[in-house]
Amino acid sequence: YACGSLTSTKDDPFILPSGLKTVKAGAFVQLVNLEFLQLNEGLEYVGNSAFGLESALYAQTTMTFPSTIKYLGPGSFISRMYQDIYFTGETAPVCPVGTPWAMASDWGNVTAFSANTQMGNNGFNPNKTEGSTSDDASSGYANRENYINNGYYFTILHFPAGLTSEQAKTYRDITRRYVTAKGNEQDHSGNTFYYGGNIAGFEDPATPGKTFGSAFKESADGEKSSLVYYMSGKDAPLYSYTYSGNVQPGYIDTYLGEQQIWPSQSQWERNFVTVANGVEWDGVTKYAPTVTEEMFNMMKEDGLYVKANSLDYSTKRVADANNGNGYGKVFDISTMTWGELSEDESDYLSLILYQGTRRFVLGNDSPYEIPFKLKMDAGRWWSICLPFNMTKKQIDEVFGEGTHVCLFSRVIRTTETDGKLLRLEFTNDVYHHKTVREVTKLNSDGTALKYTYGANYDTSNTEQPADDDIVIYARESYMVYPTKESKDASGVAVRNFGVPEFTVGDPLPTMIQANSDKPYEIKDSGVAYRFIGNFNSTASYGSDGKPVTVKIPKYSYGYGTLNGETKFWIMDTDKATWSPFKSIVQNLARNGGEEDWNNFFQKSSAGAKQVSIFGFDDSMTGIEDVIIEVSSDNGADKAVYSINGSHVGDSLQGLAPGVYVKQGKAYIVK
Repeated sequence: YACGSLTSTKDDPFILPSGLKTVKAGAFVQLVNLEFLQLNEGLEYVGNSAFGLESALYAQTTMTFPSTIKYLGPGSFISRMYQDIYFTGETAPVCPVGTPWAMASDWGNVTAFSANTQMGNNGFNPNKTEGSTSDDASSGYANRENYINNGYYFTILHFPAGLTSEQAKTYRDITRRYVTAKGNEQDHSGNTFYYGGNIAGFEDPATPGKTFGSAFKESADGEKSSLVYYMSGKDAPLYSYTYSGNVQPGYIDTYLGEQQIWPSQSQWERNFVTVANGVEWDGVTKYAPTVTEEMFNMMKEDGLYVKANSLDYSTKRVADANNGNGYGKVFDISTMTWGELSEDESDYLSLILYQGTRRFVLGNDSPYEIPFKLKMDAGRWWSICLPFNMTKKQIDEVFGEGTHVCLFSRVIRTTETDGKLLRLEFTNDVYHHKTVREVTKLNSDGTALKYTYGANYDTSNTEQPADDDIVIYARESYMVYPTKESKDASGVAVRNFGVPEFTVGDPLPTMIQANSDKPYEIKDSGVAYRFIGNFNSTASYGSDGKPVTVKIPKYSYGYGTLNGETKFWIMDTDKATWSPFKSIVQNLARNGGEEDWNNFFQKSSAGAKQVSIFGFDDSMTGIEDVIIEVSSDNGADKAVYSINGSHVGDSLQGLAPGVYVKQGKAYIVK
């Protein structure tokens, strides 16, 4: 398949035809106007520099590779600066290192993707910017909004959940462990987090008796591993990086807590360098998967050529380079045959086999099905957070016409001794009131973005969304009430293979200031809450190489069913699973959830109630009410309370219109 000139846009992408299995080397090389691509299920082979570009192209932010893909040649997607990459096969495609000869014969060695894509588009901003949902890395916390530069996110590679350890290893080094440290790493005072400090000499809690810096094991000759990575020019190395054991602490995730640690620069460089040298996170253990004849033949068909001066993983190669006496040898597969491979040649092929995927310094397993499916019963409320947009027409087809789609809208919080109450409202129905999300850069270098959404909601705006208007925005959290009768409200079939158009980025929090007439304006004082989703089934890999399931952090509010009751429950443990594409509520303060527990949910907080209200606008039409009883008598009190917790009598009769609480139920008086 080859052509000379093509163009494509976001609204009119270039879609490879169904039935296509092979895209040969150089087929679409340097087609700078071919901005948006969609690969077909059934595609198996993409050759050297097939879609490669010499200059960076940022137009398309995400790319989904079909489950059938087996081979991605060097340079095949180079300079296409994707920010989220989705692989759907159980095993990564063969993605070796080599020269992008079909595009530029004088280049050094690359994989299918650019090194700066694999190492994050140079995106990291440690500062918490006002108006952004980024965190303050100097305090030891971060989220993906910190990993952004010039408006472009640090790239994440996503691969299927539920893989075996051997399958997962083809996508990432599962022995990799990004770490943080508590206390001041510089003066040992233990009082503060020291941003940029060296924790190499501190004991790693995950490996008692070992320091963070000793993770590079001693080799057989007793020497610590010193890894060198060279990116070559025509005749000599242009860049070298040696990892010598300096470890800066990583950052605790804003929402998941210590379940997920974001890497510091020294840690993500360590991932890139260890993988590029063909070893695991410890710097010594080789990762050497088996090379099959089929793999060899695909690389030979693509004319795999690994240039001298770069990426020869032998000890001799490193020694020669350091001494200036040589730069290793050229590896030219065209001169080899499968039956006559030497042991060194076979070992070399094994080491470069999955370089293109394993070099990504951010990568996690993602529970996405293609086509994407959500199993949600009609006639009840669900929390939801999706990685793609949905229009009104798609919602009608999937969830049913008249579905409620509600934003987190208000929090009433009182700690009065005569009636403690925490009320969460989700009543801004964007299905019935057209509401547009706005994205703005907060500074000239694009290291912080502001998402304005809930504040744009206006009940006086009677315009309803048109069929093609976005109602569910990617990454936002909602309470959804499907009306479709089917028990399986499933699958948005986007375009012709049912592959959703994933949107770049991680879930965004909807933040609400409690007891405020302007709830979407967060203040420095007072109490605020957030509604935040999750895209992953696992947050990390354990020391046993097995994925660790994402849990709802302690003292968060999880929506679920217990003993036949479906409601928001506060979690007094960290054992409950946080299911992917579901959302929870958290107190915005670091220790705010624990304060809520002490104020509202301990037995000593007699009479306190937590009320969750879902429905249509502030008129409460079609409300479904859920109450968590936290009083010591489990709701035996028959008195009637107002929403602010004040006792208003023993009967609903004669009360002014509004919402009242009695015997563990919320009632609407009209």
